[in-house]
Amino acid sequence: MATDTMKFTIRDLILVTVIVDILAVWSFDHGRQVAELDRIRPTIITVQISLPASSAPVPDPPKP
Repeated sequence: MATDTMKFTIRDLILVTVIVDILAVWSFDHGRQVAELDRIRPTIITVQISLPASSAPVPDPPKP
């Protein structure tokens, strides 16, 4: 029974490192964006509620 050992090249290790780094940065940035959205969400709702109703006239329908 032959023992086959797994061999990794430097290229393989660099690829795995890059993938892990990209996932870590995405996770950090996504968490930061969620926290920022949670912080400003009450302001957005307040602005949406306090907007006045539109007083623009209804446009005339096109004439045939």
